[in-house]
Amino acid sequence: MSHKSLVEGEIPNLLTVAASGSNNRVVFLDRKLTNSQARVNTEVKQILTNILKESLIVVYHEFFYRVDFGPDVKPNLHIISNDLVCACTQERDCPAVVAVKVYLRDGGEPAKNPHPGYFPAVPHVCPVCGARACYEPRLSSHHRGIGWQCSKSGAAHYWQHQGNLPRLVCTT
Repeated sequence: MSHKSLVEGEIPNLLTVAASGSNNRVVFLDRKLTNSQARVNTEVKQILTNILKESLIVVYHEFFYRVDFGPDVKPNLHIISNDLVCACTQERDCPAVVAVKVYLRDGGEPAKNPHPGYFPAVPHVCPVCGARACYEPRLSSHHRGIGWQCSKSGAAHYWQHQGNLPRLVCTT
C-alpha cells in the first residue's frame, strides 16, 4: 500500500491508515476515532480499545497527564489537564481522556490540583459564565499562573473570579 495524502474529511473505512516502512499500520486519531464514535460503532470501539491497551500515562509538570500511544498512532503524545480535557482538537472526546480515567481507576498517581486562583494553563471555559476562555499574556504572573480572558466579557471575568477567591477559600 502506498502512502496517500488524505484530504481532510475523507476517511476510508473509518480507519485512516498510511503505510510505514515496516508495513505497520499507522492510526491517525481524527474526528472519526473519538469516544463518542466508539459508543455507536463497534469497529471504532475495537480500534480505540487496542490503542488504549498500549498507552503509557505519566503525570506531567505536576498538574497534567501525558499519554503516549506509541509510534503507530498519530498524534502519539497527548496532554490531558487535571479536569480531564485533552489539549488536542478533540478535547473531552479524545481517547487519551479515557486512558487517563482508566489509569486513575486502576490506582495511578493523580495529578495535583492547583491552589485556588492559580492557573497552570488557560481554563477551557470561563469559571464565571462558562464561555470559552483564551490566553491573555498580560494577566500572567508567577502567583496566578497563566493569564486568560473570557470570550464574552474579556478580562473582567478573570478579575471577578480572582476577587471571589478569598470568599471561596474560606467557605470550602
